[in-house]
Parts: sequence; C-alpha cells; structure tokens
Amino acid sequence: MSLFLDGSMGFDPNDYVSFTFFAGYMAMLAASVFFFFERSRVADEWKTSMLVSGLITGIAA
Repeated sequence: MSLFLDGSMGFDPNDYVSFTFFAGYMAMLAASVFFFFERSRVADEWKTSMLVSGLITGIAA
C-alpha cells in the first residue's frame, strides 16, 4: 500500500477524505460489476431489480 501512498500519484497518506472517497468509489464500481454479472443467475422476478441496482451504482461510481 505504501507504493500508492508515497506521494508520487498525488495521494497524501494523511488525507483520509480522499482515501474514503476512493474506497467508496471502488466499492460502488465493484457492486456494479457484481450486479451485472449476477443478473443472469437470479429468478426472473429479480432481474429488473438487479439491472436498476447496477445502473444506480454505476452512475454513482
């Protein structure tokens, strides 16, 4: 983790707001990928919900 926080990429190791934003962004992106890939495995009644969830988290990310 020190490679990313050494200052060469613009990250300050003491900037907790930026790290929290980055972690939230990555979590929403991962959730979008999960919802889109797992959409085919759920029952038909849940496919629309999975699509909407993927779109919402994708737009937020």
